Amino acid sequence: MFGNGKIFISHTHQDNAVCDMLTAALDVWQLDYWIDLGQLSAGQELFAHIHKALTERDIFIRVCTPAAQQSPWMDQEETLARSLRAPNRSGKRFIINLILAPGYRLTEIERQDTVIDATQTSAEHWIHQLRKALGIPAPGRNLNRRAFIGLGVTSLVALGAMGVAGKVLLTPAAIPGYSPQVYMPTSTPQPGASRMIWKYGIGTDSLTLQGVGLSVNESGVYVVTPHMVSALGPTDGALRWQQQSLARFPSQTAPTLAGNTLYVLGTEVNAFPTPLLLLAVNTQNGTQRWQAMLDPDTGDNAIYATAPVTVAGNAIIAQYINTNSATAVLAAFDATTHAPLWPAKQYKITTATLVAVVPDPGLWAAPTVSGNVIYASQPDGNLYAYNLTTGQLLWSYTPTPSGIPIQATPAVVNGVVYVGRDDGYCYAVNATNGTLLWKQSLGSDIVGVSSPTVANGVVYLCAGITSSIPGNPTGPQFDMVCALDAQSGQIRWQAHPSKSAYGGQFPAYPIMKQPLLLNGTLYVTGALAPVTWTKRDVLYALDSTNGNVQWTYVVDGAGTTTDNSGFPSAPVAYNNVVYFASSDATVYALSTR
Repeated sequence: MFGNGKIFISHTHQDNAVCDMLTAALDVWQLDYWIDLGQLSAGQELFAHIHKALTERDIFIRVCTPAAQQSPWMDQEETLARSLRAPNRSGKRFIINLILAPGYRLTEIERQDTVIDATQTSAEHWIHQLRKALGIPAPGRNLNRRAFIGLGVTSLVALGAMGVAGKVLLTPAAIPGYSPQVYMPTSTPQPGASRMIWKYGIGTDSLTLQGVGLSVNESGVYVVTPHMVSALGPTDGALRWQQQSLARFPSQTAPTLAGNTLYVLGTEVNAFPTPLLLLAVNTQNGTQRWQAMLDPDTGDNAIYATAPVTVAGNAIIAQYINTNSATAVLAAFDATTHAPLWPAKQYKITTATLVAVVPDPGLWAAPTVSGNVIYASQPDGNLYAYNLTTGQLLWSYTPTPSGIPIQATPAVVNGVVYVGRDDGYCYAVNATNGTLLWKQSLGSDIVGVSSPTVANGVVYLCAGITSSIPGNPTGPQFDMVCALDAQSGQIRWQAHPSKSAYGGQFPAYPIMKQPLLLNGTLYVTGALAPVTWTKRDVLYALDSTNGNVQWTYVVDGAGTTTDNSGFPSAPVAYNNVVYFASSDATVYALSTR
C-alpha cells in the first residue's frame, strides 16, 4: 500500500449512509481508517482532531457528492490534506476522489488525483478499482486469511453489500477472530462546548459581510449585518422578525437599545448618492419609528464608517466618518422632535489616518456620556469633551505624538476618562479639565488598543501586534488581553488567550473588541488563521484576576487571511448568558454558569 497505509475519509454528514459501502470494504480489508460520523455542531468542531488525524495518515479519500461540493468543512479538510506534509518520507499524500453520487463536478486540481466514479459502474467494479488503487491483494489480507478464505470483494457485493454484508462483515460476532480496526472517534468537546444553549445562522451572504453587530436585553437579541436587522428570542434563539428594507449598514455597528426602540446608522436603500441615516426601529416588529438625516452625501457616493449610537435621556448621539470627504462627524438629536440639538461637530482628517493599522476596520469609537458631558474620541488623535445640552467644547486633549487615531470608545469612571489609542497606549485623563493623569504602554509593537472596560479599580483592554499587510495575522500568540491598575496605570497582568486554542500554534489576530466583565470572568472574542484561506472565531473566558483562560469556544468564521473583513462581534450578556455573533453571521448563546 501507499505510504503508511492509514486512511483519512473526508465526507459531509449528510452522506453518512452513502459511505456504508466504502467503510464495509475497508473493514473487510482491515485497514486503519479515520472517519467522523458524529454530526457534531460547529461548537463541537473536530478541527484539532482532523488536523491530528491528517498529520498521521498518508491516504486521503474524498467522498464526492453534490452535498460535498457545498461543504466548507470538506474544502478545509482538502486544503489541509494538500498543504500538510504527509508522514511518509516523500511528504506527499495519496488522494483519491471517490464519486458516490451523480452531479459532482471535479475541479482541475482534483482531476490530477486518482478519480473513481462509482456512479458510472457497478458496486463490484468500483470497489475493485478502489482495492487496486490502494494496493490491496484479493481476496483478503494475510492477517486473517483463515477467516476470510474465499471472502473477497466479489463475495462482499454478492452478500448484499449494504444489507447482508453490513451484518455479516461489520459485526465482530459474525466472524470469529475478526476485530476491525476502525477509527470513528467521538471528539473531546471543547471546554465550553457544554455551555451552548442555542445558535442561529442569520442566513446572509458571508462573502458580503463586513462584520456583525449584536445587542441584547430582556426583549430579544438584535443582530445587524450589512443588509438586514434581525431579532431573536434570548432564551431559544427563535427568529422573531427580520427586516431587509430599512437600510444598508456599512460597518460593524452594534445596534443600541433604549426601551422598546433600537437605534442604528444606515445608508438609504437603492439611493444614489448614498445619504447616511439615523434610524429608530420598533423592537417588537422591526418597523421604522422615525429617521433623521445625518449626511446627505452631496454626490460623491460616500463610504461610511460608523459607531454605535449613544443614548442619554432624550438625547441621541451619533458618530461616523465620511471617508470620501475625510471628515469625522459628531451629531446629537432630540428623541422626541428628531431635530438636531446643536450643529454637528466636524473634524477634517488626513487620508493617512483613515487607513487603520490593525485589522477589523471601521470606527469603533462611540461617544460616551457622563453627567451632562459628551466624551468623544476621534480618528484625528484627540479626545474631546462637550456640553451635552449646548454642544459647547469644554476641553480637548491631544496625546503625543499627535495624529495617531483613537478608535476606542472612552470609559468614564470616578471622574477619570480612560481610552486606548492606536499607538499601543492606554490613557487616563481628568474628566473635568482634560489633563493627563497617566499613560501606559501595553508593550513594544502593540497597536490598536480596544475600548476599555473599567470595574473594581481595574482597566481591562484588548490589543495585539499586527502584520504590515492589512488584515493578516502576525503569528501565534500575537493577540493580547491585559489588566491595568485604574489609579496608577501599572500593568497587573497580560495574557495571550490564543495559547489556549489548538496549543497556541496558529496565527492570531489582534483582539479589537471591547472585553465583557461578568461575575469575575472576562469574555473576549478573537480570530485565528489555521490555514491561509480560512479563519476561526473564538470566544475566550478568562479569569479576571490573572488572565488565565478558563474555557474557549471555537466556531467557523468568514473571510480570508488576506482581507480585513470578517471578525466576530463583541460579546454581550443578559441573565447569565453570553452572546456573540461569528463573522459568518451565526449567533451563539452560551451559559456562563
